[in-house]
Amino acid sequence: MTTLSTHVLDLERGVAAVGVHVSLYQGDRVIAEAATEANGRISDLGGDLQAGVYAIVFDVAAYLSAQGREA
Repeated sequence: MTTLSTHVLDLERGVAAVGVHVSLYQGDRVIAEAATEANGRISDLGGDLQAGVYAIVFDVAAYLSAQGREA
């Protein structure tokens, strides 16, 4: 079983980045989406994954905009 996790930090504020929307792609297809939890983590993005090439997209612009900050 192969899983994927991620941890997002807001370095400007020195805290975990809560509520960042994250998408997992395989090729052109979105195979999973989630938002970071209170600790800035997503512990299991996409479930059990097969070996391959994936891309993770972090919607940082929406995260900053929701706080009234410039992207």
